Amino acid sequence: MNRMKAFILVLAIFSAFSLIGTAAAAPVITFEPFNPTVTPGALNLSIVGQDFTDTTMGGGLSIAWDPGILTLASDSDVSFTFPDSAFTGVDLNTAAGTLDITVSGFFSGASGDFGIADLAFVASEPGSSFLNIEQRAGFPWKDEAALGDLDPQPTYLGGTVNVVPIPSAIILLGGGLVSLFAIRRRA
Repeated sequence: MNRMKAFILVLAIFSAFSLIGTAAAAPVITFEPFNPTVTPGALNLSIVGQDFTDTTMGGGLSIAWDPGILTLASDSDVSFTFPDSAFTGVDLNTAAGTLDITVSGFFSGASGDFGIADLAFVASEPGSSFLNIEQRAGFPWKDEAALGDLDPQPTYLGGTVNVVPIPSAIILLGGGLVSLFAIRRRA
């Protein structure tokens, strides 16, 4: 009798672990690179979809950042990489640091890991800027089969961008090297 109870307990534990391993992970929409540290200047970020088990025909995203640290100057700083991007929309508010985009494929969708859009920011001031990303209101991600809402809807992972100044020691070193070359040239 004890062996039978032990066998049932082992079977129940094995079944529980099997179910945990087969649970489908929610798809993710995030930035690449994730949480970069950069010096002032050009900053290219990609918005990517990861782990989409169902094919999606597209959806909408709302992105926000600190406009005192990062600048996205115009709609032309947004380029879509979503497969077969037949229908796209951009609503950029540079003063508020917000961007709403929609993307939809016409003949084919995307699954697995794929690009959605590339953003060409300028990191203007040292500091730390949040990067928020969420579903755009009224534009859920749709599946290919029934054009219903994807189930499950994607998880959105925002992050931060850290802009660090060029160390003044490098500037001083450069000035010193230029002086040495100038002195050597005179001699």
